[in-house]
Amino acid sequence: MKHLIEKHVPNTTRRVRKLSPDEWLTNDIIALIRQRDYMTKMFLKAKKLSNNYIGFWSQYKRLRNEVVVKLRNSKSNVITKKLSSLRDKPKEFWLELNTFLPTK
Repeated sequence: MKHLIEKHVPNTTRRVRKLSPDEWLTNDIIALIRQRDYMTKMFLKAKKLSNNYIGFWSQYKRLRNEVVVKLRNSKSNVITKKLSSLRDKPKEFWLELNTFLPTK
């Protein structure tokens, strides 16, 4: 029986999302990301069907730039708050700072 199960039901590995989202990813930013993605889809659909896609492209660019600016500001604020509370503790300060820095 085990042999049949192993033969007909393959083992697959699934990637699991992070359980806790980044602290700087607020509900407002998530809503903007969804709007940006929707506008991308509408732009691609309009581009495929007709030549009247300029309006969708300009809305997408505006939303894209707004998302980038809000993400940068939010991330900067979170890092500043965390690190300012650890100024008197150098070891904890650097441990926390290294969590934000890229590894390679």
